[in-house]
Amino acid sequence: MEKENIKMAYLAGLMDGDGSFSIIKHKTKASPIYYPFLQFVSWKKEMIDFFVAELGGNVTTTPPCIRKDGSEGHLMYRWRMRSNDNVKTAIEKFMNHLKIKSERASLLLRFIDELPFVRGKRLSIDKLQEKEQFYLRMIQSNDWTSFDNTVSTKLAKTISEDAVFWSYLAGLMETDGSFSVKRQVQNKGTDVKNPRYLPVISLSMTDARAINYIRENFPLGKLYIPKNKSCSAGFHYQYGIYTKKECSEFLRRIIPFLKGKRANAELLLHFCENSVNTGYCRAGISADELKFRHDCYIKLVELNKYGVSKSSLMDLKLLPGDAGDNKAEGSNATVNVASEKTTQVDAVL
Repeated sequence: MEKENIKMAYLAGLMDGDGSFSIIKHKTKASPIYYPFLQFVSWKKEMIDFFVAELGGNVTTTPPCIRKDGSEGHLMYRWRMRSNDNVKTAIEKFMNHLKIKSERASLLLRFIDELPFVRGKRLSIDKLQEKEQFYLRMIQSNDWTSFDNTVSTKLAKTISEDAVFWSYLAGLMETDGSFSVKRQVQNKGTDVKNPRYLPVISLSMTDARAINYIRENFPLGKLYIPKNKSCSAGFHYQYGIYTKKECSEFLRRIIPFLKGKRANAELLLHFCENSVNTGYCRAGISADELKFRHDCYIKLVELNKYGVSKSSLMDLKLLPGDAGDNKAEGSNATVNVASEKTTQVDAVL
């Protein structure tokens, strides 16, 4: 049972990231047809194969696109499932582990139970109206306005060793997370002689619920709210870990559960555990050490393809939260306000 929970938690993390719960409306000459639909899209075939092995379903591919720089993109894989019985069975397996899209999953189950699709049966106007209402509610639930932006101040005091938590988080990191080394060139006005290479574990999401779940089980790392012009809400939540020690604590626990980004995480762990501390590098860095850091950086850029994204900052107000068991600490929580001119990387919660 525990092994099954671990696998389903991983699938839930993937679905909370890049999965979709939908009701498809297919127009016909007689009357519209409504049916449930699950989908997960990725260029990492390992994750698609896991969906098929655990849940069944169909897989289609989309040819690589040409990026703006002229390079060829990835072949995209789409896992899909749309029959009543299959969709219901699949959702019931991983639903209890969802943190973000549980309401969407519940709505889809209600639609299947209350208004099952029956081929060849003509529906009354009342039944069509009921299906249309479910269809519209599902569209609304997938809109960014339905996302939860409550950041909890309930923080873990110790690192969780729960395999179900780390398996879910692995699924989430596979979709919306990244493992990178950031190359920081020397700043003007300083006597730093060489670039700095810093480990970066980052997870960006518009909905705060999954990040709350992380902070309730893993006390390290920081939460930021950078600006994002491409985001419908105008901002997103970014959870980040930026020190070698904290990255190592995170990586050692999550690597056993990763499939698509395991090589990225293992390389970053290798960087964290083998790069030599050199203070502020004022005396310079040996050629061998500099080559080791740069090689790790280049390899991770290649694995990630897009490197590390940067976002401008936004002014922040104190966000509401539930102090929970950490009431004494949480009641005094503050937010550092940063403007776009701030020299800090991001505004820190």
